[in-house]
Amino acid sequence: MIRDLRIRHKLLLLLLALVIPPLVLISCYAIWEAQNLGGDLADSAEAGMTRIAQRELTLAADLVDTEMLEARQSQELMLGLMAKEAAGLPAQSAEGTAVPSGAKSGLFHSPSDAEPEAAARDEARLAGLLPELRDLFSQGREEAAWGSVCLSGGTCLTYPPRPDFPAHYDARAQEWYREAAESPVPVWKLHVSPSGGRIVMTLAESVRGRGGRPAGVAAITALLRIVRENDSLSSGNGRSFRTMIARLGRRPDGGQGLFVIGDQVEESGFLFWERPSSRHWLDFDGASSWNRISAALDKGESALASTSYKGVPAFAVCKPLLGSDAVLVIISPREVIEAGGERAEDAIMSRTWRMTLVTGGLTLATMIAVVFLGLWGSGALTQRLAGLAAAARRLASGDLSAFVPVTSRDEIGELAQTFNEMGPQLDERLRLKQDVRLAREVQETLLPQSPPSLPGLDMAGAVSFCDATGGDYFDFLPYPGGGPCDVVLADVSGHGVSAALLTAVLRGLLRGRGGPEVSPAALLTRVNRLFSEDTSVSGSFVVMLHVRVEPGGPGRPARLAWCRAGLDPALLYDPAADAFSETLGEGVPLGVLPDHVYAEGEGASLLPGQVLVMATDGVWEARDTAGEMFGKQRLREVVRAHAGESAQDLVAAVHAAVRDFLGEAPQEDDVSVVAVKALPL
Repeated sequence: MIRDLRIRHKLLLLLLALVIPPLVLISCYAIWEAQNLGGDLADSAEAGMTRIAQRELTLAADLVDTEMLEARQSQELMLGLMAKEAAGLPAQSAEGTAVPSGAKSGLFHSPSDAEPEAAARDEARLAGLLPELRDLFSQGREEAAWGSVCLSGGTCLTYPPRPDFPAHYDARAQEWYREAAESPVPVWKLHVSPSGGRIVMTLAESVRGRGGRPAGVAAITALLRIVRENDSLSSGNGRSFRTMIARLGRRPDGGQGLFVIGDQVEESGFLFWERPSSRHWLDFDGASSWNRISAALDKGESALASTSYKGVPAFAVCKPLLGSDAVLVIISPREVIEAGGERAEDAIMSRTWRMTLVTGGLTLATMIAVVFLGLWGSGALTQRLAGLAAAARRLASGDLSAFVPVTSRDEIGELAQTFNEMGPQLDERLRLKQDVRLAREVQETLLPQSPPSLPGLDMAGAVSFCDATGGDYFDFLPYPGGGPCDVVLADVSGHGVSAALLTAVLRGLLRGRGGPEVSPAALLTRVNRLFSEDTSVSGSFVVMLHVRVEPGGPGRPARLAWCRAGLDPALLYDPAADAFSETLGEGVPLGVLPDHVYAEGEGASLLPGQVLVMATDGVWEARDTAGEMFGKQRLREVVRAHAGESAQDLVAAVHAAVRDFLGEAPQEDDVSVVAVKALPL
């Protein structure tokens, strides 16, 4: 059937159908028609290619604006975390807080009129935010950005360090600081970097202390830049573009205009903007061009107009940047934009004359007929392609239900079928991404923020998930009144949203455990019965180790009581005897047998210096690139080597040892470690 043929076959049949019947036309009429046709096509091609080039110029501005908007959205998430951490700063620094030297490291900046003692106290308070800032700006995630937390006294913490800030720099004098301190929402400002002449964008949010009083401002400053090779500004399309950042202002003659505040600089595959050596204004052709641009900027829209740059006629696209008073200007010489149309005109006219002179007569008449028939046939194809383009625009605007009828089995039909499959797949991916992000947030809230402070005990724990959401969970559950503390480590079957929800259920059951009179075995028996009601259909289960730590006192060591629910025994290391023992005991995983009665382990004392280490199988079952497992013997060696350090350092050492062992191999399971160390009373 005709509809099953390829497009090239259909065009061949169409042309043959017109060529085979002999056509006889008068030669002079054919020549006259050919010349007119060539002129019309040339004019149309010139105008069309000029419009295409102008649309490319407008699209380039839209892509730059979109790239900047994505950068701002990413920084808003980071800024929220920074402001939340800064709001929890204590009124005074903790005793013994180590403060790096601001003058040497570039971490701290204080105004020249600041009182040294007050600045030192503020630096000590701000030092507590360093771990959070290192995490946000580590591993090159924001290599061209830095975060700052500036207190109302003028002292600022900046990370990554900025030793190139001028000595007279005072953040309180900056426009972004003043506006953010008075605004209930984050503010965004475009300005020149204090450490150089490049244009930067700063997103700032006020920090409120106790009682809602203003305590300072948190800010993220990033170089205004875009990737050169990934945008429409690439010179590979044969066009010449120039980008600038401009701002509305009052011209010397009293009228309104745009003056340049940032000129394009290309470096290491990126486009930056630097402050020009002197102020210069952009000139547009006539009042109508400026009025059109001014009206579009007032509406927050982009506009195309004729201008001149360095004495050369050009086209310019002006687009407001993210709702600010800054304007992105992309300029291309008029001759570059119109060159394609002129080349098309010359090529068509030359071909028309050559065809007229060579073919003549009947050949010329036949070719004209073929051209007209080809135009008619291509119109039918163009109509189908236009339907695809309209559906693609609906999909780009967010309508994932966009659909194109499949009316043939040729290439366009295959393209339509592929397009129809794209929307549901995109919808599924977006839903999955949202579910994973929600599960990650849930799991982060389930883990303890810090271990409890119990006399004679040092406790710590950490989880390294292999996926965006893992199945491991640990918790410290102290009892009121300074009594015992339950330490829990669990491994929920599966990963993702289901594991996060099961972890939330398990956490709720454990936190409603009652008083210390309920033994660990009785507690797990009750939790297992309730947990099995939720997992009877899904078949999910949890392996867990529950350890109750009773703090010691004068002449009395700390005591351990435990109950196992399928998780491997914990290691109890005695540095004095250099000996390991395990928290042995039997017990099936939670959610398997609802009526199972759990038995408590024998119990043990935790003498000063001894360490209890709990871990999931993701530690010893970690495999390197050769397939070798980390093993429990390596875990014992790490515990033995770091037993004299704090519980936090011991946990970190185990995680570091597993990462070093994996090397280039992927982490296939969650890695969780909890340590409890007895201290001298």
